[in-house]
Amino acid sequence: MLTSRQGLLSTGAVLVVALAVCAGCRSNGGSAEAPTGGGAAGVNERPGPIAGEWTLQKLRGLSVPQGETPGRSVGFTVLTDGSIAGFSGVNRFSGRLDAAGLERGEFRMPGAVSTKMAGPPELMKLEGDFLRALEEAERYVANESTLTLFEGNDVLAVLLRAR
Repeated sequence: MLTSRQGLLSTGAVLVVALAVCAGCRSNGGSAEAPTGGGAAGVNERPGPIAGEWTLQKLRGLSVPQGETPGRSVGFTVLTDGSIAGFSGVNRFSGRLDAAGLERGEFRMPGAVSTKMAGPPELMKLEGDFLRALEEAERYVANESTLTLFEGNDVLAVLLRAR
């Protein structure tokens, strides 16, 4: 559940600086293992590298329009320690993924925080749906270009690695 915290702006400013500093440190992680195939989508696939910048392409099977917010794309950046921060359509959010869980392909983002600005109804809906998908996600599969979030065997979101 997303909650407000006192000092969120200063925390956000520190996070933005940290992300800017770390952006140049990001490794490409070498080549990802290919899916092993068989069974339901993603069931036998390996987690793969998740650190990096990701842009939302599909949410619950529907394509996400790009460029709705000038100069910003809906998505997030994950650092190797599991820190996550991003833009959800109107607001910025941040949190932490369990680093040990990431190694097992788990995607859990409890206790994320978000700014609370209002925006156009269509962007507020996109934002709510995206943040809900991040909260509901249980696992992920990633390769060099695509990150897919799942709840059980259901695909919640597909993101592309930003270049």
